[in-house]
Amino acid sequence: MPSDDEGHYNKRDEVVKAWESVKGNIELKDLFTLAQNSAEKEAERFVTQEAKQDYINKNKNTVFVIGQAGMGKTTLAKTIINLVIEGQLLPECRFLFYIPFRAIDFLIESNFLDFVLRCFQSEWPHNVELDFVLLKKLSNDPNVLFIFDDLDEADTDYFFSKNTSLTCDLCDSYTPDIFIANILSGNIFANAKKLLTSRPRQFFELNKAYLSGCVVNILGLSVKSQAELCQQICKEKYDAVQDYLSRNPLIDASCYVPAKCIIIYGVLSDSFNSSLDHDIQSLTDIFVRALYYYSKSKQHVRKPEELQKLCHLAWNGFQARKIIFTESDISKVKISSETLETFLTTSSKDDEPLDNLLQGKKQSSFSHLIWHELFTAIHLILNVPSSEFQNHLSFFLESRWEVVASFVFGLCNRRVQRNLNDIFNIAVVDFDKKFQQLDNFVCKEMANLRKSFQTSTFLEVCNWIYQLNNREMTEKVAAFVPEQIWLDGKIHLTDLCSVGYLLQYAQSGFSIRFGESLSFTYNAIYRWLFQVSSKSNEVFCQNLIRELLKSAARQPDSSVDNLLHACRWLYDKSEDSNAKEMVQYFPQLVVLTKSPSFDEIKYLMYFIVQSTSSFNVHIKCNSPTIQIDELLDPDKVITLVAFLHFLQKPWQLQMNEIKIRSSTKVEHLLQVMRYMINKNSRRKVQIKFSPKEQAVECDLSGCGISSQGTQMLAFFLLRLPYRIDRLNLSGNKFGDAGVPFIMSCLDKIDKLYMTDCDITEEGVRVITEHIKNCSNLPKVLDFNYDKMNRSKVLCCGFDLLDNNGDFRNHDLTPVGVEALATAIKKLPQPIDRLNLSENEFGDAGVPFIMSCLDKIKKLYMTDCDITEEGVRVITEHIENCSNMPKVLEFNYDEMNRSKVLRCGLDQLDYGYFRHLDLTPVGWEALAAAINKLPKPGEIADGNLQQTRI
Repeated sequence: MPSDDEGHYNKRDEVVKAWESVKGNIELKDLFTLAQNSAEKEAERFVTQEAKQDYINKNKNTVFVIGQAGMGKTTLAKTIINLVIEGQLLPECRFLFYIPFRAIDFLIESNFLDFVLRCFQSEWPHNVELDFVLLKKLSNDPNVLFIFDDLDEADTDYFFSKNTSLTCDLCDSYTPDIFIANILSGNIFANAKKLLTSRPRQFFELNKAYLSGCVVNILGLSVKSQAELCQQICKEKYDAVQDYLSRNPLIDASCYVPAKCIIIYGVLSDSFNSSLDHDIQSLTDIFVRALYYYSKSKQHVRKPEELQKLCHLAWNGFQARKIIFTESDISKVKISSETLETFLTTSSKDDEPLDNLLQGKKQSSFSHLIWHELFTAIHLILNVPSSEFQNHLSFFLESRWEVVASFVFGLCNRRVQRNLNDIFNIAVVDFDKKFQQLDNFVCKEMANLRKSFQTSTFLEVCNWIYQLNNREMTEKVAAFVPEQIWLDGKIHLTDLCSVGYLLQYAQSGFSIRFGESLSFTYNAIYRWLFQVSSKSNEVFCQNLIRELLKSAARQPDSSVDNLLHACRWLYDKSEDSNAKEMVQYFPQLVVLTKSPSFDEIKYLMYFIVQSTSSFNVHIKCNSPTIQIDELLDPDKVITLVAFLHFLQKPWQLQMNEIKIRSSTKVEHLLQVMRYMINKNSRRKVQIKFSPKEQAVECDLSGCGISSQGTQMLAFFLLRLPYRIDRLNLSGNKFGDAGVPFIMSCLDKIDKLYMTDCDITEEGVRVITEHIKNCSNLPKVLDFNYDKMNRSKVLCCGFDLLDNNGDFRNHDLTPVGVEALATAIKKLPQPIDRLNLSENEFGDAGVPFIMSCLDKIKKLYMTDCDITEEGVRVITEHIENCSNMPKVLEFNYDEMNRSKVLRCGLDQLDYGYFRHLDLTPVGWEALAAAINKLPKPGEIADGNLQQTRI
């Protein structure tokens, strides 16, 4: 189990109690209202009113905004400032302080006014008395807003130390970290509103004393927004870029990050006009190609040495923990103004007031921190000797080095190296030695995880390997993968991509476990399972799904979105034996916080109908409404009705303009089933419930039910408290796959019709097994259109099949006739009528039928390919039969009729001998038979017309 000092990748009880994560979409105008509501809700856990109010006061005014690099945190902060200045947000706000951490020199001591004024380069005519009055007013005024931007860029470790902040006097001199710590902890400006932005890792490492408030997570661009942005950037290349991303989900997975998305679309669009290989493999590859296109652009002649200067500037700033560069810093590396304008943003004396407030004057910084980190990594690879490089590896797991380390590994990819050489036109210093150092370092870190697992380290290593994309090193590192992998804290889609990439090379077995504070960022599980995992490790997916189910069982009240994604993944792989085994892990209680969609119902029912355990689905809303946006086919209707019956709770259906209210009564559900199927079916079905008989009749013939529909139908019928008087499924092509489900409820059905359902020999075998074990067989089981299988069905000894005895033209073989004869012998009373005509069983089948001749009142065997040998057998049995049938007809076998008559069969067809080609021998035998009659008139309707003599 991971240790407790791992930061945001682990649960820390004190952090969980200190803040509450926000779920759902949030409008900017509601940010602080949300903080107020969250504080009031959380305060309910306190006993005294004083404690409750104290908690509310401390937490109602603080909002933390967290998001990955490039997610748009600074853009959000500046948008809020604009809205406040224009009066559209917090119109009562009178004092606004924007304090970017990157602009703070944490070594300078000053009073509070000097500190905040220095942050945005403003001047103030100081006066001791005036300063005191102003500070006193500010300290108690609720209409003050502090925005602290980019905690991850702070050049201090003070906020992450275990020491609590010192109290301070606003008029005395302190370093900036003391003022900020006191503001965040509420020691000063307790009534002011505070907003702080940060990357997740740095935020969760904050001292708990500063974590009073609610947390808002920037989830990135929606799929729709990504498509719109792609259309703007790529224009006519839009289709080509989208096609590429659909085939490369690992790149597409990063497009939800705005800063990365813009660069990815730009690079992909340009790549279709260049000779470079289009197979981009990592984000590092994307950024290096962006540099490549810049260096080769025709508008300006780019000099490699200018980019080298940028690398030196970035490295100098990174080592000095410096993000803002002065004119002195720029002049030291001698960067041209053209390069400066391209990669850095510089504020000047002529800036507008708002720009002065946001960016300050006479200072420069990279347009985005991610470019600063990229050029730092390039300098490490290109210029730093291997001896010094080795010393820096020990810092790679520090939060400040997170992005730089990722770029370092990505730059060591062989193809990226070639592009890098083309850009800078210099040989890499000690590249082979550095590569080997990275190899040893990453193998060692992964091996250490076997002794003491840390989620953060594991994710970092996986990301490094993914960026490097070197099979040889990947296989070496995968050999050290721990047997048990713990995932905890915030897990992003990119994390899942990199983990899946490494684990596909793991040779030994591994299992996935979830920590208590694990949460996946927006749509991460969905996109991983349905857009990315097809190109990654199936074993990892199965482990992930299994743990998602177990986690849902442990915490049924938590969000079920990921559980439903797991259900969908298993539903799509329902034929996979490994997927079927996971049904055992499905939670016995599922708590839905909102009414489910039909697809969610379908996925849940997949588990419910397969499991042998008892389940309970609870919807946490007073009047659940299920929205149906399209006409449902019969399969979906049956699934919906089965779920509603299982739910046992009143519900409401919304179908376009139609609202259907229901109760838990079966008759109501049956009415809904009939109504909804008839809305979208050519053939109108009939479903009736008889309260007096306590029985149900369902005519669902020809309405398009598949095997999945039969599964849900059987589940529904089995749970009904009534018998099924009649169930007609004829004409539904559910085939063999649907047979087991219908057979499972065979003892509840009196009459079952399944003709023309594409049932083959395998389906017949299943029917046979159920018939043998059924304690209460239906009176009618009809599927006589499946003629080629009838003999094998009869072979089972099922003697109620088609109880009218009509087996005409059923393609019965001798084996089937034998089985039928065996069944007839078992009957307590003779069968009234047995028609075997037009079955070509021939002479081989005759002895079997003749063996039960005394159990048949009327027997028809015309056109059965019976020859003279068959007639001989019939003759022998007739002579020895004690209870002859009233009718024995096979008059289409005309050439044998005379010989049959000669046998003395005296009741043949009640005297009907029309068109029989009787020979003199036959006439003689007929006369002899008539003479044996006890009295005239026994032959009711003699007819010798068209009989040749």
